[in-house]
Amino acid sequence: GCKSPVPGTRSTLPLSSAAPRLPVHFSMFVAARLRGFVHLSSPAVPGLRATCRAFHELPGLDRAKVFTERRLLGYSQQQLFHVVSDVGHYKDFLPWCLDSRILRQTPTGFQAELEIGFAAVRERYMSNVTLSPPAAITAASQDTQLFRRLVNEWRFEPVPGNPRATVVHVKVIFEFESVLHSMLASAAFDKVVRRMVAGFEARARQLYGPSCLGAAHSTVRQSQ
Repeated sequence: GCKSPVPGTRSTLPLSSAAPRLPVHFSMFVAARLRGFVHLSSPAVPGLRATCRAFHELPGLDRAKVFTERRLLGYSQQQLFHVVSDVGHYKDFLPWCLDSRILRQTPTGFQAELEIGFAAVRERYMSNVTLSPPAAITAASQDTQLFRRLVNEWRFEPVPGNPRATVVHVKVIFEFESVLHSMLASAAFDKVVRRMVAGFEARARQLYGPSCLGAAHSTVRQSQ
């Protein structure tokens, strides 16, 4: 069975691991891999199909895109909130994260600094994270050369009748400074996101044990 949810949220997290707000930046890690992909690989990516994820153009913003995903996971709302918000430990379990630390607490969350890298690519950036425990996390990046706009939103929705299962909603609004990166984003994003989400799931297993739903019941559903 699964371990019971960790009581409390902020009070149980040391300052160094204060809620890792995915935002802090899940999509920036994706950016590092994506930038490396653009420089090191051919633009043609045969076989990559976003069958479980959705991209949308954002009306009114040039080159801005929205990525959405829903995933059913066998961990409690509090447990997943903890994993995603534990930014201080991103460097220990997320691919391409070279460093991560909490700079200061704010009335609504915290400010974090991360460094990501892939091959010869290095990017250090700030993320302003807003926490609404245990239901939501929002992060907005700044001081990044790769993105003109980058906002991450995570929502954790309890499953009625099963407090140990949660539907995770992920929404990323992003706009690259480079037109080339924007053109290639749809092709590369799916592959990169699979790797990133797998990192968060592996962290949940490490902290809380096997999924309460079993591996065969973990599903991914496309957002409408």
